[in-house]
Amino acid sequence: MRLDDVVDELYFSVPTHSDTQALYKVLPSARKYYLPHSFASLLESEILEYGPLLSGEAERALPPWLRLLDRTKGFVFGPDAVPVRSLTLDAVFTFNAVAPWRVETRPLGHQLHRGAMDELFASLHDAVRQYYRSLAAEAGGGAAVLLLNVADADSNYPYDAETAGYVSLARYLRQTTSAAGLLVKPHPRGTLERTQQVVAHLERELPDLTIIADYEHSALPAEVILSPFSIVACAGIASSALASIRRIYGVPTYFSEELARRLYSHTTTSAENIAKWLEADRGAATAI
Repeated sequence: MRLDDVVDELYFSVPTHSDTQALYKVLPSARKYYLPHSFASLLESEILEYGPLLSGEAERALPPWLRLLDRTKGFVFGPDAVPVRSLTLDAVFTFNAVAPWRVETRPLGHQLHRGAMDELFASLHDAVRQYYRSLAAEAGGGAAVLLLNVADADSNYPYDAETAGYVSLARYLRQTTSAAGLLVKPHPRGTLERTQQVVAHLERELPDLTIIADYEHSALPAEVILSPFSIVACAGIASSALASIRRIYGVPTYFSEELARRLYSHTTTSAENIAKWLEADRGAATAI
């Protein structure tokens, strides 16, 4: 029995990833669905990145020599040796933009409210819920949230500048809100070592602010784990979560556009994609 005979649906968030494309080939009969990468997806920056693959534009733009190479590989080594040049979807689920491709769009924006997040939080394991309730109690009656980034960066990435940016954002939250506690929420792909480095700097620079860090379950989305907290504001250097947190929890959100541009010039993200991303942040948060 083949895997394709027993799997009839494939859900993925990043169609350009090699694992997604491998499964796309392994499961040719399965229905294919785009699942939002975050509670703010589908973003214009994601449409820009995924568009050539999902619209067929990338395949149509192949030069003749590359088409010949693909056919030769397929003939000699079989179809698995040929890269995925286009990817067809059956539907796109989205919390945000409508998919511009010829595919059904299934909107999820109506789920972006506190009640839905409370239900998702309630579905977590008892020990996980208790962990976040303990953090919320430690944070007190009103807490600010600091979102950490993760970057696929080059060797010159200015981590010191990033750390200083986090301190500046936290100081701004301390000075402009009633928060006595700060929840540091790592990116789901962030490392424990990096989170500890940032927290150490925050504690040294802002000794009058209670710093609470999510060390144990940082892979969970901020929008869900904030359910037991009473938050007053949220900030990050740049994050799609700023939009969804503002919408769900009704708090002001802030970001640092100048620093984001500097940091992301050291990543694999294109300048056009960075511009689209920051444009979305400007619509969802106040630049400071």
